[in-house]
Amino acid sequence: MKETLHAIKIPLILIFTLLFAGEALAGYTIVPMQFAFNGKPGETVTSTMTAENLGEERLSIEISTKDFIKGLYGEERQVEPGAVSRGCASWIRISPRMVDLDPRESKIIQLSMTIPMDGEGTYWGNILVSQVSKPTLSRTIKRGKTSFQIFAMQDMLIRVLENVPGTEEKRGVITDISLEESGDGGATIGVRFENQGRSLLKCGGQIQVRDENGDAVRTIPLDYGHAPFTVYPGDRRIVHGRIGEKLPSGDYILLTIIDYGGEDLVAGELEWVVK
Repeated sequence: MKETLHAIKIPLILIFTLLFAGEALAGYTIVPMQFAFNGKPGETVTSTMTAENLGEERLSIEISTKDFIKGLYGEERQVEPGAVSRGCASWIRISPRMVDLDPRESKIIQLSMTIPMDGEGTYWGNILVSQVSKPTLSRTIKRGKTSFQIFAMQDMLIRVLENVPGTEEKRGVITDISLEESGDGGATIGVRFENQGRSLLKCGGQIQVRDENGDAVRTIPLDYGHAPFTVYPGDRRIVHGRIGEKLPSGDYILLTIIDYGGEDLVAGELEWVVK
């Protein structure tokens, strides 16, 4: 979420720029919020999305496309079309790109995408919808003698995924496991996973804490239980597991297991001596 705040004397006016805005502050909606295509090489796939003005004032939106890059911890950065080798933003055609909406009006937006002849695996991009008209009054809040007027400038990102059927390749590997002990006797385990295939992977995993006899004394979910986590082709992702309570002194093996949807699970281990 991006926020731009301007304050003046009473009445106080707040202007927000919202990304993935919630309904309470929304000036308009876009449906759907994600497209999943399965176009074959050379095929043109088509679909529509609906923009609706929820307010009582006329507003204008502009529609463009972006590629994006995922960081090690799942953070996302928008980049221009063509900047990512597996980005599909430059393939997307949208009509119209500028839309004016009267109060409570809905309009249909057409989109199409032609898959290159050499396409294989998963490709991705975003459709960026930006409000270009004046900010929309969302609500007025009164606290004592002070009034707050909240205006919303709304941006939305619509995810676009393209999977070329018959060319899927799921392949992943654990490349590193690290451990950081905390002062309370617990520890955080970091696991670096790499997608070495050409398909989007939705992963789940766990860490088994095994004692010197090989018995599992504790099982820790990866990513603090927020599974599945996604890893795009060619990308790396660091996920974590947290051991909250101190273990008895001894030698342990931290066995990490990740299910990425392929034929086999992948695993890695790290020795840990608890004093």
